[in-house]
Formats: sequence, structure tokens, C-alpha cells
Amino acid sequence: MEENAQKFLEKMNELVALGKKKKSILDVQEINDFFADMELSAEQMEKVFEYLVNKDVHYSSYCDYISWLKKYNFDITTKTAFPRYFKQKHDELMKYDIRMTAIANEKAEKEMRDNLKQNLLPFLNKNFVYSDDNFTVRPFQNKEEIIIEGQIQDICVGGERYTKPYMKGETYLFCLRKNDELDKPYCTIEVNTNGNLVQSRMKFNASPPDDVKAFIEKWQQAYKRNLKKHKFIKQREVA
Repeated sequence: MEENAQKFLEKMNELVALGKKKKSILDVQEINDFFADMELSAEQMEKVFEYLVNKDVHYSSYCDYISWLKKYNFDITTKTAFPRYFKQKHDELMKYDIRMTAIANEKAEKEMRDNLKQNLLPFLNKNFVYSDDNFTVRPFQNKEEIIIEGQIQDICVGGERYTKPYMKGETYLFCLRKNDELDKPYCTIEVNTNGNLVQSRMKFNASPPDDVKAFIEKWQQAYKRNLKKHKFIKQREVA
């Protein structure tokens, strides 16, 4: 038992040395942790290291390959874990992963768009649309409108960091426009789901002028009155 453990450690060190030689520094614990959920014995782990060395397979490529097997619930047998033609099998799984990821992303995108259209926009349009003599504020109607806003205003709102949470209903995004230029971006606003202002940005991330700030304050008072009456927000604290 002690002899096997020592041999196991030596093999780990050999693999680390190989990784360093190829300018890809590997950590012993990282290697061990990667296979921890598979409960490999010392002999099985040794086979992994021997395979990598004998096949001249880069550790990171092998980790990707095994992670795909586990991700898609393929049986991990001696044949699948140690394919004779590794690069061929690796590339096949890589293409499969790309295809399945694209399908999953398309499904997730459709679900987010449906949520925005069917659930979020009716709520936002009812409670947040507001106008006075000079300005109008309303929610963005779709992802594309947010992206265009970000491009024209040269702000980061058009990125997925904002579009995804918005379509999921995790944050609220609004466009504030001048009444005589309703199709022209002017000020972009984010409000959290408790109805509190997160940020408001003009072009190039500038702070809003005083007249816009005054309008935003009036708008906040109006929509907070609406939120307190709306069943969607009943359990939330509206400051």
C-alpha cells in the first residue's frame, strides 16, 4: 500500500514536470481535485498519468475531454477515458459541446425574451411610464433597443451584463427622452427590483443635468406610489 502511494506521488510529480516543460505549469492539487469526484484509486490515477505521458496529451486538453464526458453523461469506461486516437475523439466532443451549447443558449435567449415580453414589460409599462412637459421615461422594449442605446451613448448598457438581467427581471432599465426627440437617446436609467435608483447616465457616462435630475425625482415619487399598490411588488420593501 505504501509502495503504491509513493509510486502514485511520483507519477503526479512526473506529470507536473511535463507540464512545466511545455510551459503550462500544473499544480498537483489541481490535478488531484479534478478527478476527485470520480473516486479514482491510485492505480487508476496512475493510468491517467501514464496515458497523458505516452500519448503526449496536454493536461488541459484531457481535462476538457473528461469534463465533456461527465457534462453529457457519457459512460466513462477504459475505452472512452483512454481513446486510442485521442485528438480525434477530443475534437468530436469539442464540436458536440459547441453545438449543444449553442442550442442551450438559443433556448435560454428565447426564454428571456418571452419573459420580457409576457411578464416584465406589462408590469413596467403599467407602473413606470411617466411624462411631463419636457421629458418622457419608459422601459426598453427589447434587447436590440438597449444595444443601440449603448452604442449611440457610448456606455456599457448594451452588453450582456445589463441585457440578460433586464430580460430576466433581475433589474429594470429605462430610456429617458426629450419630448421633442423621442427617438433619440438622451439619458439611460437603471432601477433595482425594489424600486430604488441604481444609476442614471448621459452620453459618455456623464451625470444628468439638474433638470433631468429633477424629472427623475418626480418620476420616482410617481412609480413608487404605483409599486406600493401593485401585487407584483407587495412583498418587497419600496423605499
